[in-house]
Amino acid sequence: DEIGQLAERFNLMVERIRVATEENTQLYEKLRLAHDSLQLRVEEATAELRQKNRELARTNELLSTSQREAARAQRLSVIGQLAATVAHQIGTPLTAVSGHLQLLEEDPQLGPEARNRLKIVETQIERQSRIIQDLLIYARKPDPVFLPMDLNACLEECLALLRPEIDRRRVVLNLLLDPALPKAQADQQQIHEVFCNLIENAMDAMPEGGTLTVQSQAVEAPPTEKINGWLAVDISDTGPGIAPEDRAQIFQPFFTTKKAGRGTGLGLSIAFDTIRSHGGQVLVDSEPGKGTRFRVLFRGSEGVY
Repeated sequence: DEIGQLAERFNLMVERIRVATEENTQLYEKLRLAHDSLQLRVEEATAELRQKNRELARTNELLSTSQREAARAQRLSVIGQLAATVAHQIGTPLTAVSGHLQLLEEDPQLGPEARNRLKIVETQIERQSRIIQDLLIYARKPDPVFLPMDLNACLEECLALLRPEIDRRRVVLNLLLDPALPKAQADQQQIHEVFCNLIENAMDAMPEGGTLTVQSQAVEAPPTEKINGWLAVDISDTGPGIAPEDRAQIFQPFFTTKKAGRGTGLGLSIAFDTIRSHGGQVLVDSEPGKGTRFRVLFRGSEGVY
């Protein structure tokens, strides 16, 4: 009958709708899975790309470092040859002149004016001798002898040697040494030279007086290092600071911002090479008009963390 036919058609329609719904559900599930798979692949590809970019950046950094090392090694070779020539051609005559000056100064008949002139000559000879000595140290620095070293004791020794000059220049000393600071593996003599040089530089930056802060502490590893147990020595001044355009050059040999006759431009370069040979780092933080801080980082011989 007619109602039966309508019912049959209705049931057929419902079945078609059910089948279509199931097909749509299956298609949606396939689409979702495809989307998830695609998203996963995109994430994996993105992660791989980021890793490749990090590796590329690291490779570029290593290449840049290698290029700088090669250039520095070439400069060292040239400086070594120059130092040997200078030491022979100039050092020997200077020694002879200095000896004759000492004999002249012992003359009881020497007048005050002549004695002052001789003193000026002697000062200049000492300056030239210091330049030669710096050249020889820079070019022929021996490999460090690593032994457990008390950084605090070394700093106190440098400050004791320089105390008369600190007082003469009206510099206020702010000493912040960590009494529990672990020992470092270092060459005592070489590190003593580095500390004294950095302290002298800090005082030179404050000719009219100021505050010299010397601090030691255990610190976290630098960003480029994974192993903890690092020690830091900070030497800070309240001088005029270092101009931004000079910061990239301050560790280059013969670069100096001091007045003519006040420095050879080798002190910071020697300090940089010395600390690098110890597996450490020298960092500088300076703000024009407020001062400069040099941070020397060492690997500790004992665990800190």
